[in-house]
Amino acid sequence: MAESFDLAKIHQGGGLDSEFEYDSEADRRREKRNDLVPSKKKTSEKITNKRHVEEEYSKEEWKNQRFHVLSMDAFARHKKFINDYILYYSGSKADFKRDSSKDKRDIDVIKEHHRFLWNEEDDPDETWYLTFTSVSINY
Repeated sequence: MAESFDLAKIHQGGGLDSEFEYDSEADRRREKRNDLVPSKKKTSEKITNKRHVEEEYSKEEWKNQRFHVLSMDAFARHKKFINDYILYYSGSKADFKRDSSKDKRDIDVIKEHHRFLWNEEDDPDETWYLTFTSVSINY
C-alpha cells in the first residue's frame, strides 16, 4: 500500500530538502553564484556643494510658486503681484491711486461728442444734416 505523508513535517521544512546536497555543496554553489556578481565598492557619498543645493531648491520653489499663481483667479493674482511689488520695492499704495482730476461725467461726454442733443441756441450754424437728426430724434 501507499505510504502516508506527514504534511506537518513537510510544511516545517523537514521533507523537501535534497538528501544528496550537503552544507559544503550548498556553500560552494552560493560562493559560485556570488562570484558572478561584481562586488560593489563601498564608497562614501560626496556632499553636494552649496550652489547645487540652492539651484535645486530654487527649481522646486519656482514650481510651487507657479502652481499657486496659476491656481489663483485674476483679481487675487493682481492683488498678490501689487502687494509683492510694494513689499520688494518699498513703495506705497498711494502710488497706484488713479488721478480723478480729469474725470468727466456722462453728460459732459454726451455734450462734447453728440451735437444733435444740443439746443438750437447752443450753435446757430447747424448744417442740414444736424438739423434733420435733431428733428427726427425729437419725434
